[in-house]
Amino acid sequence: MRSVIIATLGLLAAPVASGEELAGLTAAARSILGADQGVYIETTKGTVLVAQAADKPVHPASVSKVPTALALLRKLGPEHRFVTTFAGSGRIVDGTLYGDLSVTSDGDPALVDEDALLVAERLKQLGIQRVVGTLHTRGALTFDWQSDSDASLLQRALSGHTPPAAWTAVRALESSSATTSDVNSSARPGIPFTARPELTGTIQGLRVISLGDDQTLVVHRSQPLQDVRLHGGPLRSSSVELEQPKLILLLSNCQT
Repeated sequence: MRSVIIATLGLLAAPVASGEELAGLTAAARSILGADQGVYIETTKGTVLVAQAADKPVHPASVSKVPTALALLRKLGPEHRFVTTFAGSGRIVDGTLYGDLSVTSDGDPALVDEDALLVAERLKQLGIQRVVGTLHTRGALTFDWQSDSDASLLQRALSGHTPPAAWTAVRALESSSATTSDVNSSARPGIPFTARPELTGTIQGLRVISLGDDQTLVVHRSQPLQDVRLHGGPLRSSSVELEQPKLILLLSNCQT
């Protein structure tokens, strides 16, 4: 990479006196970078020195991240964290949420599998081991670097259907941040979702947690913008906060 940069700078600095020398620059660019690489160089006076595949549409190179990052830092500030809130409705009966989860995001562009598994672990801490219902989103949502308008990608990850490396990273993070009496990382990742039947009949000796309408359960906060690194990983400075349900009942006989 260094030789390419140095050679390119050499192209920029080369004196241009004739069409023959311009042709030499083009040949040098093709030799150094390859014929399939787009190259466009012009002087401050507008003279085009090299134009190789200049009109070919390609994905922007990594340097395009620099002005994007600067614009975000200027607009939002270096301490800004994107917030993703998970809420629930219905009842939690003996570890099963009979109801739906909803997710509200303010635009986190880097919500990924590891974050979803962390959220699932926090939901387990609240007593939710499975969901008989679905997940729906309020507003735009980006997950795993793509639009997830119906939250299906996020629901799949919350269910534990992620690459093994994601679960390994979560377990390592939980082990390193927990005390000896607070290691909550479970043996299996995620919480399963199933279709919701009607919950009727008598519940005996079961722990029931009644939730309000769209009661906040878990709040995920991204890394501060100033801490984002190209290879820093999604878990380094993110945080997942619990919101305890307000009404907890231990019932010996409850009609639902």
